[in-house]
Amino acid sequence: MNSNNDNKNILLPVTGMSCAACASSVESMLKATDGVSEANVNFSSSMVKVDYDAGKVTLQDLKSTVQSIGYDLIIEDEEESKQAALQEAKDTNYRLLVRKTIISLLFTIPIVIISC
Repeated sequence: MNSNNDNKNILLPVTGMSCAACASSVESMLKATDGVSEANVNFSSSMVKVDYDAGKVTLQDLKSTVQSIGYDLIIEDEEESKQAALQEAKDTNYRLLVRKTIISLLFTIPIVIISC
Protein backbone atom coordinates (compact mmCIF):
# COMPACT_ATOMS: atom_id res chain seq x y z
CA MET A 1 0.00 0.00 0.00
CA ASN A 2 1.39 3.40 -0.95
CA SER A 3 1.32 5.57 2.17
CA ASN A 4 1.34 8.80 0.12
CA ASN A 5 -2.16 7.99 -1.14
CA ASP A 6 -3.39 7.34 2.40
CA ASN A 7 -2.44 10.76 3.78
CA LYS A 8 -5.52 12.58 5.02
CA ASN A 9 -6.26 15.66 7.04
CA ILE A 10 -9.34 16.25 9.10
CA LEU A 11 -10.75 18.89 11.41
CA LEU A 12 -12.44 17.50 14.52
CA PRO A 13 -14.05 19.02 17.62
CA VAL A 14 -12.36 18.27 20.96
CA THR A 15 -14.36 18.20 24.20
CA GLY A 16 -13.21 18.52 27.79
CA MET A 17 -10.50 21.16 27.33
CA SER A 18 -10.58 23.93 29.92
CA CYS A 19 -7.25 25.69 29.34
CA ALA A 20 -4.38 26.12 26.88
CA ALA A 21 -2.40 23.44 28.71
CA CYS A 22 -5.19 20.97 27.93
CA ALA A 23 -4.89 21.85 24.25
CA SER A 24 -1.14 21.36 24.44
CA SER A 25 -1.61 17.92 26.02
CA VAL A 26 -4.04 16.82 23.31
CA GLU A 27 -1.72 18.12 20.60
CA SER A 28 1.36 16.38 21.99
CA MET A 29 -0.46 13.07 22.43
CA LEU A 30 -1.73 13.14 18.88
CA LYS A 31 1.68 14.07 17.48
CA ALA A 32 3.20 11.14 19.37
CA THR A 33 0.75 8.71 17.75
CA ASP A 34 2.26 6.52 15.04
CA GLY A 35 0.86 7.59 11.69
CA VAL A 36 0.15 11.21 12.67
CA SER A 37 2.38 13.66 10.82
CA GLU A 38 0.90 16.86 12.26
CA ALA A 39 -1.66 17.92 14.86
CA ASN A 40 -2.70 21.48 15.66
CA VAL A 41 -5.19 22.21 18.43
CA ASN A 42 -7.04 25.52 18.57
CA PHE A 43 -8.18 25.97 22.17
CA SER A 44 -10.51 28.90 21.46
CA SER A 45 -12.54 26.95 18.89
CA SER A 46 -12.01 23.54 20.57
CA MET A 47 -10.94 22.05 17.25
CA VAL A 48 -7.97 19.95 16.18
CA LYS A 49 -6.57 19.63 12.66
CA VAL A 50 -4.83 16.30 12.19
CA ASP A 51 -2.72 15.19 9.22
CA TYR A 52 -2.44 11.42 9.36
CA ASP A 53 -1.70 8.29 7.37
CA ALA A 54 -4.98 6.37 7.09
CA GLY A 55 -2.98 3.21 6.40
CA LYS A 56 -1.36 3.38 9.84
CA VAL A 57 -3.96 4.97 12.09
CA THR A 58 -7.75 5.22 12.11
CA LEU A 59 -10.00 7.96 13.43
CA GLN A 60 -11.03 5.59 16.21
CA ASP A 61 -7.33 5.22 17.19
CA LEU A 62 -7.04 9.01 17.41
CA LYS A 63 -10.20 9.16 19.52
CA SER A 64 -8.86 6.46 21.87
CA THR A 65 -5.56 8.31 22.24
CA VAL A 66 -7.32 11.53 23.22
CA GLN A 67 -9.71 9.68 25.54
CA SER A 68 -6.74 8.10 27.33
CA ILE A 69 -5.81 11.53 28.73
CA GLY A 70 -9.35 12.56 29.67
CA TYR A 71 -10.61 14.41 26.59
CA ASP A 72 -12.69 13.32 23.62
CA LEU A 73 -12.87 13.76 19.85
CA ILE A 74 -16.26 14.04 18.20
CA ILE A 75 -16.24 11.83 15.12
CA GLU A 76 -19.36 11.73 12.97
CA ASP A 77 -19.65 9.86 9.75
CA GLU A 78 -20.35 11.98 6.69
CA GLU A 79 -24.02 11.03 6.36
CA GLU A 80 -24.77 11.82 10.03
CA SER A 81 -23.02 15.14 9.63
CA LYS A 82 -25.10 16.04 6.57
CA GLN A 83 -28.31 15.02 8.32
CA ALA A 84 -27.41 17.07 11.40
CA ALA A 85 -26.64 20.13 9.27
CA LEU A 86 -29.92 19.73 7.39
CA GLN A 87 -31.91 19.40 10.62
CA GLU A 88 -30.16 22.45 12.08
CA ALA A 89 -31.07 24.49 8.98
CA LYS A 90 -34.71 23.36 9.26
CA ASP A 91 -34.79 24.29 12.96
CA THR A 92 -33.31 27.71 12.24
CA ASN A 93 -35.85 28.40 9.49
CA TYR A 94 -38.69 27.28 11.76
CA ARG A 95 -37.58 29.61 14.58
CA LEU A 96 -37.30 32.48 12.10
CA LEU A 97 -40.83 31.79 10.80
CA VAL A 98 -42.25 31.71 14.34
CA ARG A 99 -40.50 34.98 15.20
CA LYS A 100 -41.85 36.69 12.05
CA THR A 101 -45.35 35.41 12.77
CA ILE A 102 -45.31 36.78 16.32
CA ILE A 103 -44.02 40.16 15.16
CA SER A 104 -46.72 40.27 12.45
CA LEU A 105 -49.39 39.52 15.02
CA LEU A 106 -48.11 42.28 17.31
CA PHE A 107 -48.50 44.82 14.51
CA THR A 108 -51.75 43.41 13.12
CA ILE A 109 -53.80 43.30 16.35
CA PRO A 110 -53.65 47.08 16.98
CA ILE A 111 -54.69 47.75 13.36
CA VAL A 112 -57.68 45.42 13.68
CA ILE A 113 -58.68 47.08 17.00
CA ILE A 114 -58.38 50.60 15.54
CA SER A 115 -60.36 49.71 12.40
CA CYS A 116 -63.37 48.39 14.39
